[in-house]
Amino acid sequence: MKKKRLYEKVFKTKDYFVFHPFKEKSLQGWHLDSDKGYQPIAENSQGWLWCESLGLWLGTWNGTVEDDSTNWLRFYDEASNVVLLPEEAERQRANQEREARLNAVSRLLDMGLSLEQVAQALSLSLAEVEASYH
Repeated sequence: MKKKRLYEKVFKTKDYFVFHPFKEKSLQGWHLDSDKGYQPIAENSQGWLWCESLGLWLGTWNGTVEDDSTNWLRFYDEASNVVLLPEEAERQRANQEREARLNAVSRLLDMGLSLEQVAQALSLSLAEVEASYH
């Protein structure tokens, strides 16, 4: 592998990985040891490889990204949670905000406030409060 050798000897890349999306179990990785050069990274029980320089696992994930469904490489944290892509994180944040608004509307209505008072308290339009309520 000429490319691997280049990353090892010239760029001195700490962690080097290769993956072919259409070949099962093709993920391989090496960590640079200053004395021994690249040393293979052992996979965990899920077949993931530890990327020491990032402090994350690298593994495959089957799902859809931008309308393409296939096996993708994804990062996972130490607790085995997938690291969200920016659009996934934004969608999750928007869902949490919607849920929080719905909960706030419900609590205020349960306290006896009118829809108009809830809208004013939450700085929302009456239409937004009604949409959350129904």
